[in-house]
Amino acid sequence: MRTIIALAMLLTASVANAQQVQTGAGIGTCGQFAQDYQQGGSQAEKIYFAWAQGYMTGYNQQWIISQILERPNGEPAYRDLDTLSQEKQLASIRTYCNAHPLDKYADAVGHLLISLPIRHLPIQK
Repeated sequence: MRTIIALAMLLTASVANAQQVQTGAGIGTCGQFAQDYQQGGSQAEKIYFAWAQGYMTGYNQQWIISQILERPNGEPAYRDLDTLSQEKQLASIRTYCNAHPLDKYADAVGHLLISLPIRHLPIQK
């Protein structure tokens, strides 16, 4: 438990000075993620990936809400987060970050997100 708290503090401190509309572990660079992963292993990756899951879920929720407001009788679209296993999602993020260490971790998550298929929610009447 102390390790998780220490990692969370480390990750928070590394991005604390950034002034952006996003917050949390995912606003650091891919290079920072690699460094944290090297130091903290799977525990660090779990913290980053928890952020990524929240980011992708929030994206989907916002997209659905905006579509409902624009077309109340339509079937809103979303990115299907269950298409890839968690392991494959993690691998996608790692691959992107290894190739783009100066990009934001959020960019790696965005790259994963747009690779997922679009599905439609049926509207219940």
